Amino acid sequence: MTHRVPQPCYIRKLPVEILSKIFMLAVHGTSRKFFRSVMMMPHALASVNLHWRTVAICNHSLWSSLIIDLHQVIRNQTDGGLTLLTTMITRSGRSSVDIIIRAQQGRMSATEEMIALQILNERRTEGSSALRLESIKLVRTNDYLSRFWLFCPGIMKMVDGFMFAALIGPTSQDAPAQSPPLPKLRDITLYGVHLDWTNFLHYTLGPTPNRSPTVSHSIQSLELSHHSGEVRPTSDEFTGILEACPRLRKLVLRKSGPLAGLSRRVSLPLLQQLYYGYSCIGNDVGLFSGLHAPNLIKLTLNSESSNLSGITYSPTQNDGEDDKADDILKYCATHLLFPRLQELSCYHINAPVNTFTLFMNAIPTLLHLSLYGTPNAIPALLPIQNLPCPALESIYMSSNLHKDSLIGTLKERSKLSKGASKFAEWQYEEMWEDDITVFFG
Repeated sequence: MTHRVPQPCYIRKLPVEILSKIFMLAVHGTSRKFFRSVMMMPHALASVNLHWRTVAICNHSLWSSLIIDLHQVIRNQTDGGLTLLTTMITRSGRSSVDIIIRAQQGRMSATEEMIALQILNERRTEGSSALRLESIKLVRTNDYLSRFWLFCPGIMKMVDGFMFAALIGPTSQDAPAQSPPLPKLRDITLYGVHLDWTNFLHYTLGPTPNRSPTVSHSIQSLELSHHSGEVRPTSDEFTGILEACPRLRKLVLRKSGPLAGLSRRVSLPLLQQLYYGYSCIGNDVGLFSGLHAPNLIKLTLNSESSNLSGITYSPTQNDGEDDKADDILKYCATHLLFPRLQELSCYHINAPVNTFTLFMNAIPTLLHLSLYGTPNAIPALLPIQNLPCPALESIYMSSNLHKDSLIGTLKERSKLSKGASKFAEWQYEEMWEDDITVFFG
């Protein structure tokens, strides 16, 4: 009787560093990292054998994607339901963690908030509590309700208490706020979720402007998106929020922000990216006139207009001119707000051609232009008295419907160059999705 000699298991011979890298790819090398099956992968890897368990447990980053289902936690906390979550929090050690807190539709109760945040504070190693939080993202799944002027449902409009009060400790209106309450906080996204903006400014961002923020406490990215008209921050509140973020590098406003612009001028010298999605209400020029961002590199304008006067809404007509876009572009051009702008993206901006011409001549440093449903920007690049955007390196169009206008503009720019500049030669690419990209030089 013959016996087959067992083949050697080469994976046992892998260096610990390579095996750990494979584990990381298995857990974090997918865009579906917050699916429960992916979240369970570290436990599965640690259950194969003693060697794999040791490698997995020693790699703290392997356990850094956490999902907290608040209702399940509350329901199971008395019978061991917290075991899996607390194990991952403990094993994550001092590594940065990504956390999704899931709650059913409705206001987060004080009990739910307390449980979620006490877990983060108490179960991690000393010195790596939730005070090390670097990013907060709150998203309302039914954000389409933000198209109404009135917040829906009305009974949930009032916000009680402070944002994640368990993170920042007890607060009192009579006592000065501790600065900074969240010293590591860098990125804040509020998508359809509104707050008590005064408390958000005072307790989450820290006291300003009387005290200068320290290097360790400075918001670098702020997004306010899809807020119903009646729950948006006032001019004073939003101005204070921006003043509390002097090192802001990225600002996103999508159908949010104050309706009356800024109440005073705010300087953001480090701001590099601005995304502004405006609706049919609000004083947009008032926002741009109060914002000083001389080092802005990337600007995105998006017409997200809708009727907020009642309980219904109607989309912007694509074949008409947009007076708000006309006002914004004219103001930015005549006041030379962005002297170092390099990237411009326009979504459904229906300003007149002459307004685009004025704007293009005011941004000579522009390198990359992306157009989505914005055909009037193409003839604005035609050389009339001078060559608009002389530094331009690429043009992207999301549709080939205006291909002839684009080609005609490119030919005219090429004639003006007379072979002496990069516009004499250009590469035209039409992709299978009907989008078009042009490269110069």
